[in-house]
Amino acid sequence: MSRSESLAPRRAELIALCGSQRRDLAITVDDVGRSLWVVDAAVVASRRAAAHPALLVGFVVVAAVVLRPSRIVRLLTWGLPAVLSGRRVATLWLHRRHHGREPLDN
Repeated sequence: MSRSESLAPRRAELIALCGSQRRDLAITVDDVGRSLWVVDAAVVASRRAAAHPALLVGFVVVAAVVLRPSRIVRLLTWGLPAVLSGRRVATLWLHRRHHGREPLDN
């Protein structure tokens, strides 16, 4: 038996393993792509809200009319820290996206 004949089963095994790893990687990349799409959509929405403060004020007024003040207070105590954290994450993400992996100045 020649060396190439003895290595043929191992080669076939490695090729099958590569195919399996490619499929796993494609699934992972697809999941990451979906996650980044959500982040991009949130960044776009926050930029639009910041560009139209009158619309944001109108939304707050409508929310105050539709919701009772006690619910608004509960939403703010939960939502405000979440929004601030989200803004910070978006800022860090955008900074890294546009400037590579440089450290932040602040």
